[in-house]
Amino acid sequence: MGDSPNIRLGNGHISAGEIDHVELLSSQTSALYRSQEFTDVTFVVEGSKFFAHRVILAARSDYFRALLYGGMRETNPATEIEIKDTTGQAFDALLKYVYTGKVFLCDYKEDTVLELLSLAHKYGFLALESALQGYLKAILSIKNVCVIFDAAVLYQMGDLYTTCLSFLDRNAVEVLSTDGFLCLTKSALIEIIKRDSFCAPENQIFRAVREWVESAEEISEADLKDILEKVRLPLISLHDLFNIVRPSELFSADAILDAIRIKTESRVNEMNFRGHLGKSLKTGGF
Repeated sequence: MGDSPNIRLGNGHISAGEIDHVELLSSQTSALYRSQEFTDVTFVVEGSKFFAHRVILAARSDYFRALLYGGMRETNPATEIEIKDTTGQAFDALLKYVYTGKVFLCDYKEDTVLELLSLAHKYGFLALESALQGYLKAILSIKNVCVIFDAAVLYQMGDLYTTCLSFLDRNAVEVLSTDGFLCLTKSALIEIIKRDSFCAPENQIFRAVREWVESAEEISEADLKDILEKVRLPLISLHDLFNIVRPSELFSADAILDAIRIKTESRVNEMNFRGHLGKSLKTGGF
């Protein structure tokens, strides 16, 4: 037999016995997005209804496969499934990705992108989750880094977590004065201020922490203790210890006196400096 010829046919081609109509398949599947034709499952998000096809969702996500074919209440086609933990815009963006494999993130605000990240994580769309992390790393700014870092901590996204911390370290002073800093979760706040490399004047760190505590709707004594332990009182000037820290009543008199003793007795090894000075004292070199 001779070599198989390469033959082009319509929108696809035959090459050595292979037919490739991937683009045609993608186009036809994409046409089902937002179409009510043949739909057999309805989601309700923020009062809006989203019609979808069970088999497509199940093929794209193990979570949806278990939800829609796992014998639970949601397997009944007559049952509307209410989604309470996201926005309609974010859920619509997820459905668009499910049907088309594409999402134009520039069309959405950062809040929606973060909601989409939450959905990708929850429903197991790993490729989408990875792409969203890459996009968020590319748009990091002083204004949004705290809310993005919160998401990285919550979903345990190591690469995004590391990138955010590096950005936070480089812009520590500016970040402390943003509204985003006040909206950090307790665990994210601790992750930031406990670092030697988060190099900002300690009195500014204290002021920011104090504002965070004041803006918190509710905080337990244990959580407050965990946070305050990360503030390095000996690095704050005597003037600020007496006139800013003491009046806040966040620290006990004994804690403030201990900090004063460390400062006045020049116990450098207990100062726990931030930045290069702290690193040099711990490692013996720069």
